[in-house]
Parts: sequence; C-alpha cells; structure tokens
Amino acid sequence: MRNRQHYTSGAAVTIKTIAKAVGVSAATVSRALNDSPLISLETRQRIHAAAQELGYSKNAVASGLSQGKLSVIGLIISDITNPFNAEVVRGVEDVAQRHGYGVILCNAGENYEKEAFYADLLSKHRVAGVIVTSALMQDPVVAQLHQKLPVLLLSRIVKDAHISYVACDDVAGGKMATEHLIELGHKRIGFVGGPRDTASCWSRFLGYRQALKDHKLPYRKAWVHFGSFKRRSGYRLAHHMLHLQDRPSALFAVSDFIAFGILEAAYEAGFDVPDDLAVVGYDDVPLGDFPKIRLTTVSQSIRAMGKRAAEALFKVINDPKLAPIQNITSPELIVRGSCGATVGVHKRVG
Repeated sequence: MRNRQHYTSGAAVTIKTIAKAVGVSAATVSRALNDSPLISLETRQRIHAAAQELGYSKNAVASGLSQGKLSVIGLIISDITNPFNAEVVRGVEDVAQRHGYGVILCNAGENYEKEAFYADLLSKHRVAGVIVTSALMQDPVVAQLHQKLPVLLLSRIVKDAHISYVACDDVAGGKMATEHLIELGHKRIGFVGGPRDTASCWSRFLGYRQALKDHKLPYRKAWVHFGSFKRRSGYRLAHHMLHLQDRPSALFAVSDFIAFGILEAAYEAGFDVPDDLAVVGYDDVPLGDFPKIRLTTVSQSIRAMGKRAAEALFKVINDPKLAPIQNITSPELIVRGSCGATVGVHKRVG
C-alpha cells in the first residue's frame, strides 16, 4: 500500500484521498464504505482499514442525501419556553439517539406561519420523519406534510385515520380535574384555557363541561376564558376573574404553565392558595412539584409520552406500509397543596 503519511496531514480526508492511498477508484471506495456486495470482501476490508488509519469521517449529510433521507428527525414544538415541551424533547432525544438519529428542533412560537414554514423546511431537507407537538398546526398543513414523509402528532388526536398520534385522553383528564374540585366542595369552578381552536384545550374544556353537567352545577360564561398557553395569559385571565364580584372559588387550568400564571395573579391580589382559591393544572411538569408551588395537576407522563411518540415514529420510518399508530393514554391526577386536599393522592382513569 502507498505511503499514507502524505495524506494524514493538511486537507481533510475524503473518498478521493482513500482511493489514491489504496490505488482504486473513488467509486470503488464509496461502494466499499457502504458495504456493497459488488466489491469483494478483501477489497472492502482494505478500504475500511485505510479509512480508519487515515482518520476518515463519513459525511452523514452527503450520505443521507444520496440515499434520499437523513439520519435525523424533525420535532416541531409550539413554544420553547413552555416546560411541557422541554420534557417532550428529552423523551424524543433519548429514543432518537438509541436509534442513531439526531433531532432538529423547530420552535414555532405559537405562530401558524412559522409552523407552516418549518413543515415545508423539514420536508425539503429530507428528514426521516417529523413529530409535531404544536396544537396550533392546522390540519391541511399536517396532511400536506404527511404526504411527503412520516408524521406523528403528539398530545393531539385527529380524525384522519391515516395519521399516527400519541395522546392523552384529554376529555377524561379535564373531567377528572373538575370532579376533584367538586369532591372538595367547590361549586363555583372556573376554566382557564389556551387557544379555543386547539384539540387538546377544547377536549379538556369538554371534560370540564361534562363534570359540571353530571353534578348539576352551573356553567357560567363569566368564569370561562380562553387565551394562549403562555404563563402571562394565565395571569391576565385569572386577574380578571379574581376581581369579579361573584368570583369562582376554584380554577382549572388546561396547562401547568397557565396555572403558574394563575398562582402569580392570586398571590399578587393577596389570595391564599388553597384557602381563598383552589387551583388545578394539567401536564405535571417538574417545576410544579417545587415547595413554593406544589401544584395539583393532571399528569400525562410527558417524557414517557415523548419516548412513545419517537418509538412509534421509528416504527413507521422503518416500515412505510405499517398501519397508522394511534395511541391514547390514560391521565392521572396528582394531588399536591394547591387545592386543599390530602396531599399524595393519585387517581387514574379506568
């Protein structure tokens, strides 16, 4: 074999470098590095040995493009500041790395145009598949993305029988949270939601309405408000309701992030939680268990859901003919100090 010392210094090692060192064509090296049976075992072994000795690093992007896809998946989230998404990302990354894939994170910032932009960007760059956690992405955008590559929706149920999703039973979760407050003796229960047109928010609202109806409690429009999934929205809406002459004695928030804003508004107004106001959130993000917060919440096991979503996506990636995976998990009530009940009680649907 030729003297390789000449090739290990200076420019980066390429396929042409290896070809010159071994004395074969660049095409032969490319096939050998991809373990093509067209190249003899002896030649493949010589080329792999030379590549290792020269310090060659395979260009994953170029290799992926030549095969039609990259060893990365896309993850579109609605708001990078929301701790719910942080847990999802951790779960997805854990699984992706085990499969030898990277994750491209796209923060849409609760913006329809950015979501459509990222959906188009990921499809053009030939990622292997996409997980969408954003509740705002419109169905036509999801359907268009699904036509180009494998897509899985997380924390969102759709009617399209061809699209895979992993989600929590949000109607049951909303009903569970509201009934917990009813069991504690509350009759004036308010609702603080995110965007009205998102599936997860609306499903939790339907659970809230069903609980009130089942227990023959009044539904008051003045106690029901929709906004965004941001903490500041929870603060603003709670501030309004807490200053009503006939204010609610308890509030159910469709996310923990919104609930944090409610707690902030309550403390600022001089309310004691839970004596003056009971609060129940949704998601069970880690911050909710902090001593100063102790938020009662409905858990949907976020990181585990992220892992299930990623595993499901890789099944679809590896078998394009596989039937859509549509997985609905059961919510669990985590009782802490923000509602005035016995701390530590866990309740599960079913």
